[in-house]
Formats: sequence, structure tokens, C-alpha cells
Amino acid sequence: MNNFWTVSSILFIIPVCAFCALGTPPNLRDIYIGKCYEYVEVVKKDAFYRPEEVDCEKLYDLFLEAFVGRDPCDVPPERYRAYVDASAHEMTIHNRALLATGNTKPFIYQIANMGLRYFTMVDTLTVYPVNEFVWCGKKNSDELNTESCPDYGFCVNLSYVTLYSELSRKHVRQMSGTLHVLFNGSSRPMFSFRSYLVQHELIHINKTKVKKILAHVLNIPPHSEAGKSNEGETCQSLLAFREYVEKEGMQYECRENEKLVFPM
Repeated sequence: MNNFWTVSSILFIIPVCAFCALGTPPNLRDIYIGKCYEYVEVVKKDAFYRPEEVDCEKLYDLFLEAFVGRDPCDVPPERYRAYVDASAHEMTIHNRALLATGNTKPFIYQIANMGLRYFTMVDTLTVYPVNEFVWCGKKNSDELNTESCPDYGFCVNLSYVTLYSELSRKHVRQMSGTLHVLFNGSSRPMFSFRSYLVQHELIHINKTKVKKILAHVLNIPPHSEAGKSNEGETCQSLLAFREYVEKEGMQYECRENEKLVFPM
């Protein structure tokens, strides 16, 4: 398996699990390996040069090593580094770098078009096998915690959150050119220095590669079509973001309600 990432389009969205009060699925191994092979052999078969070289069982073991035996709140992002590196693969899509703030989920998947235009995190081999559920271990124990994992936001280094932090770090450092950032103008506030965007993504930008950040303010209410205008915030509401970008030595531009139809 080729253990590298190409610089590619990826939407950074942390899936919000509807079952975060639950624990790790008891049949985690079967779920992981089954979805891993489904991804490699069916879902994204064209993403691999040699699908037969992907060892799903080895990937599962690396995934477990990151959090098993540790307190659920003591799994820093670097614990997943070996797993993220091993599950890396080339993405055969356009070389366009894009980040999406968490409150753009109602319409962002329309833009991604199931990985044909952009990749979301769940479109990667790293996340696909563990999407839609949470996981955690028990301190000083080889057992999975199948009863209850801490809720999202309970602590900083939460086992099922820091995987996304590590994946974000790796991809953001490889981005180049113009970085597109989507904001939902219908949300309040649009931008915060405490956001995932700032704390886990923008801090890892390689400023020798990324020269410009283009902010897109999309005033789209939940369940509406991408590009459909709706009264809400404007670029004026992103002055703090602009100051942050320019202070970091990058060019800044903001556009409002631009219909995002990118080439396939």
C-alpha cells in the first residue's frame, strides 16, 4: 500500500454522532474490517493502485493501539499518527484545497458530491470504517468500553475526536495555493477563535505553500440548496477572521452567496 497523501481537495467536517451517550460497539472489529474492505473494493476502488495490498486487519490493530488501555480523555492526536499514516492513500480528485466550518453541514455534502468534487473526512479510508459511532477504552485495561464514552466536548483529548484532529493536521500541512473556507452566514457567530477551524486546522497551515485564503459566506438555511441566497451575515461579519489571516502573512478575500459549482 502506498503510504502517502497527495495534496488534494478535502472538506474537514467532524461527523456529529447521534449516539454519543453509548459506548464502543461490542463487535467493533467486525464492523471495522467489513467497512474497510467495502471501502477499498467497492466504494473507492479507483483510489488505490493495488487494493489487494491494503491490510484491513493491520489497520484495525493500529487504530486500537491509539486508544486501548488509556483513559478516554487522554488520547492526544499524535496517538493516531501511525494509523493515519498507514491508512493514507492517493485521492484522484482535483487539486483544490478547501476547509468547511462545522456549521456548514446542512449543505456541504452537496458540494462534495460523495467525493467526486471534494473529499469529506468520511470519504477517506482513515474515517470510513469508524464513521457514525464512538469508541473509547479503559485505563490500564485491554478491554473496550462498550458501556459509555464521554460526550463530545467533555474533554480536550477525547478518543473519538482526536483522530479527526490528527487527520486535519496532516492534510492542512499539505495544502497549497488558495485555501477556500466556507462559512454559514445563517449561524451566529460565523467565526470564533475557539472554533475547530482555528485550533485544529489553520494553525497547521504551511504559509510557504498557502498564499491566499478565500472565505465564502453562504447564507443558506438548513435543508436548502447550495447557492440559494438567504438573508444573514455578510463578509463584514468576518473582520476578525480577516485580521487573523492577514496577521499570519496571507492574502485575504471574501465572497458572499456565490454559487459553488466546481468542475468535476
